[in-house]
This record gives sequence, structure tokens and C-alpha cells, in this order.
Amino acid sequence: MTDLTHFVLGDGPRRVAPFSHAVRAGDFLFVTGQMPTDPGDNTRCVPGGIEAQTRQVIVN
Repeated sequence: MTDLTHFVLGDGPRRVAPFSHAVRAGDFLFVTGQMPTDPGDNTRCVPGGIEAQTRQVIVN
């Protein structure tokens, strides 16, 4: 069985469930998809449409 290493980044977006930001399995690194969550309320997407949401995904 391959060892798994879970990464939870302190400066990344706050997690809303028990997920890791990334998982290393052998030579593979699996990185989570990002959501355009509002930094002040991670239960909501940022307002402003697709441009604002795309910028927030990149920031996250």
C-alpha cells in the first residue's frame, strides 16, 4: 500500500469539511479544486460575477 501524506496549509482557504488541500500518494500529488469562497464567509461565493470569482479562485 502506498503511504499517503495529507497537506493542510495554514495560509490557504479555511476548510469547510475534513478535506486536505493536497495529498501525496507515492510519486503523485493530488491538489484540491478551489472554490471562489468569500474570505469573510466561506459558506458563500464572492459576489461580482465570473471575473471576481475567477480572481478569488486564483488567490485561494
